Amino acid sequence: MRRTGWVDRRVESPESVADHAYRVALLAWYVARTRGLDAGRATIMALLHDLPEAELGDATPFDPLRAPDGTIDLDRLRLAAPAPSASATKQKREAEARLMAGVAAAMPPEVADQIVDLWAEYREQQTPEARLVKEIDRLETVEQALRYRNAQPEVAIESFLDEVRQNPFPEDTEALIRPRVP
Repeated sequence: MRRTGWVDRRVESPESVADHAYRVALLAWYVARTRGLDAGRATIMALLHDLPEAELGDATPFDPLRAPDGTIDLDRLRLAAPAPSASATKQKREAEARLMAGVAAAMPPEVADQIVDLWAEYREQQTPEARLVKEIDRLETVEQALRYRNAQPEVAIESFLDEVRQNPFPEDTEALIRPRVP
């Protein structure tokens, strides 16, 4: 499943949800180790964090701006992302929870419980590891945006850069992309 935000921006050969999760897992493992967190827990959580999106697709804040044919005007993507509606967020969370329950039902109980617990921990941002994975999720997305902009200068990444300017990364994670963030 290709990541919707990159497809919307007409990126040539955009990353998949699995590509993204793998990169988040590697970065989470690395940063967790440097911070003295449970790197194994963070890595598994990172691998699971977008698992529902691999099946359901990934909703973006720009979804309400879609035309009837499913496209989004590229000029709209250059603006700050609109806030998702409460009802859309609720529907997404419910669909993802159902999917994760189905994944867990197909696993041995000891694995199922760990999968459900780690995914819920990430979703609820209950621990330092969960907050780290969320941070790395953002970092990987911005880093990928910069790569795409480098390859395709017309790709609209302003909303990602604005979000980082408004919510900066901690020093150790910012250092991983600092040379490339304008």
